Amino acid sequence: MSAADQNLKYRLTNESRQTLGVTVYRIQALRDIEIDLPGVRRRVRAGELGGFVMSERNLSQTGQAWVADQALVIQHAHVGDDALLEDKAVARNWAQVQGKSRICGQTHIAERLQIKDLILLRGDWSRPEDIKAYREFSLLSNRYVRANASRLARLAMTHLQSDEALMQWHQNLQNMLPQANWTHNQVAARAQCLESVKALKHDRVEMRKVIEQMRGHLDLAYGSVLRELSKQLASYTKHADLLVDDIALAIRYNRVLDKAGLDEGDFRLMATPEYNGPDVLDADTE
Repeated sequence: MSAADQNLKYRLTNESRQTLGVTVYRIQALRDIEIDLPGVRRRVRAGELGGFVMSERNLSQTGQAWVADQALVIQHAHVGDDALLEDKAVARNWAQVQGKSRICGQTHIAERLQIKDLILLRGDWSRPEDIKAYREFSLLSNRYVRANASRLARLAMTHLQSDEALMQWHQNLQNMLPQANWTHNQVAARAQCLESVKALKHDRVEMRKVIEQMRGHLDLAYGSVLRELSKQLASYTKHADLLVDDIALAIRYNRVLDKAGLDEGDFRLMATPEYNGPDVLDADTE
């Protein structure tokens, strides 16, 4: 293999087929390719087979662009940058798929259409005005998604900003062993609180993970992913609220647990004070 060949990303294999009046060839990766797009994050391994192209002019030999599965790129169409064509998607004529675009399903891109930083799941696209309208609608819709995600992240921070107090209380409760004069209910309440705080700490870990993922998908072109992450965060936060309520009630009816350092009111406050810090989804926010 020559020095030039060593820099190639893929090659055309001998596997060919006739489709849409042309001959296409399946591609094979010559090096690892990192795909990091909304809804798909994986590594194409060297040697892995991909989709079909007519020639090397259809898929860039640089960047992380890839054609996967049964997807086709034919005629003068081109896939470049970090874009991905997958499933049974087709790019033909002079279509250009660029940026961090993801074209999947049975989507067809045709004519001289230029697609950049968009996700298209279905449909036949050939007119620029249709893409413009779709992008404008997506921007309006995703601004709402972004605002809602920020709101949910701030609600989650209501819990996360009390992490230190919760950790200390958990440690104190573990060290506070039941005494001979404790009632059965008090012993059971302590055990319940230990289980609840364990689940609460797990929820908080997951909440932080989701927020970090949300920070990586703030681009307005990818609101669908941010919407799904928002649902996950809302679910963890709601569950955390219920756990805090359970612990608060256990303390209310078993005052001996106050000795661990937090009373019912302290726990109620964990789920009520408004977070007033910087934008939670700002990548620079710690």
